[in-house]
Parts: sequence; C-alpha cells; structure tokens
Amino acid sequence: MVGINILCTKIKWDYSKKIANVMKNLAHTNNFKHKNLLNINNQLYLELNYYDDYPYYIYDDDDIFVLIEGMIYNHSYNDLISKLKKKIKNKKKANIQKYDLKDIVEMDGEYIIFLYNKNEQYFFILNDSLGRLPFYYYYNEDKLIVSREKSFIIQLIDDELTHDLNSITEYLLFEFYLGNKTLIKNVYRMMPGNAIIYDITKFNINIIEISEINFDLYPKNPNLSYLDLSKVIRKIMNDRVSKIRRKDILISLSGGLDSRGTLALLIKNKVKPIAITFNAPFYNPNEVEYANKIAQLYNIPIKEFFIKREYNQKWIDRNITMFFDGMNPVVFVYEILTKLLNYYSSNYILFSGLWGGEFTRYLDITSGLTSTESLINYLLIKNPDSYLYNINIVSKILDIDKKTIYNNFSKYISNYKEKNTYNKYKHFVFEKHQKWAGEGEDRTRNYFWPITPYFSKPVLDCLNKIQESKKGTLFFKKLLYEIDPKTCISPRYQAVNLNKSIKLFLFDIIERLARNIHFRIILSKIKETKSRILSSKKVNKDIIRLKTQIIDIVKNSEYLQNIFSINFSNIIKEENNNRIIKRMFQLIYTLKRMETIRNNSLKKF
Repeated sequence: MVGINILCTKIKWDYSKKIANVMKNLAHTNNFKHKNLLNINNQLYLELNYYDDYPYYIYDDDDIFVLIEGMIYNHSYNDLISKLKKKIKNKKKANIQKYDLKDIVEMDGEYIIFLYNKNEQYFFILNDSLGRLPFYYYYNEDKLIVSREKSFIIQLIDDELTHDLNSITEYLLFEFYLGNKTLIKNVYRMMPGNAIIYDITKFNINIIEISEINFDLYPKNPNLSYLDLSKVIRKIMNDRVSKIRRKDILISLSGGLDSRGTLALLIKNKVKPIAITFNAPFYNPNEVEYANKIAQLYNIPIKEFFIKREYNQKWIDRNITMFFDGMNPVVFVYEILTKLLNYYSSNYILFSGLWGGEFTRYLDITSGLTSTESLINYLLIKNPDSYLYNINIVSKILDIDKKTIYNNFSKYISNYKEKNTYNKYKHFVFEKHQKWAGEGEDRTRNYFWPITPYFSKPVLDCLNKIQESKKGTLFFKKLLYEIDPKTCISPRYQAVNLNKSIKLFLFDIIERLARNIHFRIILSKIKETKSRILSSKKVNKDIIRLKTQIIDIVKNSEYLQNIFSINFSNIIKEENNNRIIKRMFQLIYTLKRMETIRNNSLKKF
C-alpha cells in the first residue's frame, strides 16, 4: 500500500535491512517506489511507499520534520506548516496532549500528518476527522508500528500472529469490524480524527481523540434544503479542481445518479474528463448503455473496459496479500484498476460518484424505535438490509452463545456518544459506509488518486443539519437539476425515470414509508421472496465453486477447524445468499493466509 510506515523501538537496533526487505514485499505494482525519510538513532524509522504522482509533501528545518500524505483542498501547505509551528512553539512534552489540533484534523481533505519535534524528541501522527486514509497501529512495551498497510505490521511484530474472534464475529454479522478492531489480534485501525503521540526518550505512547463523531452535535435546521447543499458541493468541487488543475482527469461513469452529478460538477468547472465504464457479467447490462448516453450528452470521450469474471484466483491472492482482511470483497476491482493503469497512467486523477447515495438517498430510519435496546434488536436481529448475517447462524458457525454476541454488540452501541436513538443508528450506518466503501476506495490509491465530491467534512456538516425527511431520490433529483438540468435528461435510473414526475413522486412516498423500521421489514420480505424465487431458477457456478473451496480449506486446516464449529460444512452447503458466501470466502482465505504466516518463521508471504 502506498503511504506512511513507521517503526519505533525502545532498544536501539539497526532494522534497516529488515525494513528494506519488508518494503519490497509491499511493492504491489511496478511503479511503486520506496524511500527512508528518517532514522533517528536506530529507534525511529519513517518510511514512505509512493509512485511518482502520489500526493505527499515534506517540510524539514532545524526544529521540525513534517510529512503530509494525501491532499488538503482548502489550505496551502505553507499555511498549514505555519499553523503547526505556532501550535508546537514552546510546548513541552508534558503538554503534548493539550495541543489544539482540532482545526488541523477538520480541514477539507483526505490526509495523514506526521510531525517530528527534533528538539523535544517526540512525534505525533494524526488523520483527518473522517478517517479518509485508513491506517493501522500495533504497540507493546518495546515497539510501536504504524502503517497504511497491515502487512507491514505483520512482518515486524513480535507476538504470535493470531486472529481476533470478536472481529470474526462482527465481520460475519455486518461485513465490517466495529470500532478500532481488525481481524488481527492487537493490530488496530486508527479512528477518525485521532492522534498517536510518542515520546522517544521515555517510550511513552498516548492515543487521543481530537475530533469526535457525535451526530447529536448536528441540530436539524428546517430551513436548509438541497439549495444549501448545492452551494457547498459546488465550493468543494471548485477547491478540488483548483488543487489538481494540471492533472489529467478520468471519471468513473456508471450511468447512475451519483456519477452523473460528479460529471456535471466537473463540466461546470470547465473540466472535460475522459469517462470510463465497465462491461462485466456481474454488472447491470444497461449501465454501459446509460453511461454512453450520458457521455454523449456532455460531449466527452468514453472508454469501455471488459471484465471476464468476478472471482479470479490471481486477484483474490492480490487482495489478501495487500489488505489482509475480507473487507469489501469486490476483488475484481484489481483487474479493473490494472487495466486502467496500463491504458492511462497514475498521473490521472480518478473522479467518481462514490458516497452520493450513502449520504443522500440510502435512507436512515426516523420512526419505529423506542429505545437503545430496540435499536440493538433491529440492527442485530430484525435488520432487513442484505449485509446482515443471521445471528443464529453465526452463533452456530463459531460455536458462540448467541447471548454473548448480543451482549458484546449491545455494549458497543451503548457506548456511542449520541443520546438520541436515531442518531445512534446514523452513527452505526456511517461507520459501516466509512469502513466498507472506504476500504474499497482506498485500494484505488495504489493506482490513481480518487476524488468524490460527496464525502467531505463541509458536505457532511451540511447534510447532517438537513432534516432526514427531506432526503431521498426526489431530493437528489432536485440537487442534480440545480447543478445542471441536463443531468435529469438521461434514460432512466433503475426503476425511476427522473422525467416522470408522477412516478418519482410515488417513489418518494415509498421512500418516506421506508424510514419506518416495520414498513422496511415488510418491503424487505417481499424483495427477499422475489430474490429467492429468481435465484432458485438460476445456478451460479462461481458460488458453487466458492462453497467447495471454503469447505475444503477449512477441512484441511487444523487452525481453521479450531475457529469454526463441526457444523460449519453443512451450514455452508445450505447457504444460498451469494453475498454471504463471497464474504465467507474472503474471510476463510484471509485466515488461511494468516495460518501460513504463523507457520513461517520468516513471516514472509
């Protein structure tokens, strides 16, 4: 993975060769490069993986060394450095936690900042308030390891490599890990808007929260509408285009609402991108047709890429090697990105409509809950959304008491800072989107720098203040029309024609009803029955093959047999949910990779 890697040790020891070997294993594409930026007394090593067009900035003087990974759109690097220098001036180690860094983590961008104070011999590393660049850490009494890639940490830790059972449980249930956990025991993900502060002389580590996620802090403003959101999105897109003006621009065009809006915003900023779209057996075949019509409407070139199948063993191997977990099991993305990189170059910026639906149309419930307990029951037991795996089945798969699973989840949700039940729900949904879609988005950064206008601090601040009852497909249509009326001329979006007012109005009524958990469950049952009938008529050979592989891998692994119950094989044979089988395959394959490393004293892939 491109980005920052840090090793800190209590004992002085020359790790240069070891780190160099590890960094070679992290060179996932031919254009990857590596440089050592700091080696302080063989105790602090700062490494960077990058390619020529990957965004980073280095500042170095007699007092501080600063590395900024990523992009900040509303501040210049010079202004940021001046701010940082003022904040640390005359600050002693004892006062490190008292720094006012909130304005630093809440800038508009996707970034990580590392600052080393040469005089006081400490450093801090922090991320933006939305955690847009995932990074991970591990520490014990002798070492601190921080990295954008878990594989870097795995190859340098002293502990026996093993799994976190709670993470396995959560991943099976929800398709992501809760809080700061990862699949690997004692390896954690940095929470958004947090900082690690490290004193080299005392080997003292502090992890502090600078900017909190609390949806109670966003009081709803009945006067805000899509017009206010339009102004904010126009501003943040203008900031992004201004920042990367000399770059070549691609846009991933699906034919849907979100990418259509992104394209219109680029055109408004006098950018004429090259559209790319994908033709694959697992995509809606109409998407390519829609994308071509939208490109024709805006008079921009479009390139179509063909993908043969979703589950190719080569891409699965790469997925697990690079990210070492089953998060976002859309492994065909590697084939797509590799084809893109071969056709274009990493100098291109890749725009998309990612997160548009997550924050404007994928509806949050606003009625039907009476307490935190009812929320927990809904999320864990009654939730009709397709990502949820039945708690009874998960309990049987892992041979864990259902009550234990329930209590662990209940404790986690109860610790959310929100008092309002619906805001607690929103927090959970945000965490799901941020980790699931965010992991997939981050993989793109190994090839191109991706940008979306929908996921930024200013946009979310505005969206969170708009009443939930106003959001939906009709809301987004109005937003698109405000940006550019041409966005609403396209053939159709799924089942809803944006030009058919009556149809859109009826659809808006259904969406409003779906904000009630009871009505949503009824709709889900209808959809589930329809899906079951259709799937029974169609045999998916890839899913049958994945089931066989899952069962065989577990059957031939003592390590995996100790994790899963004796009923595992029968449960997999009976499972007909394609999404669950793909999730299970990613998990099993990752755990098998972990076993291989455990059995390899050199800890190499």
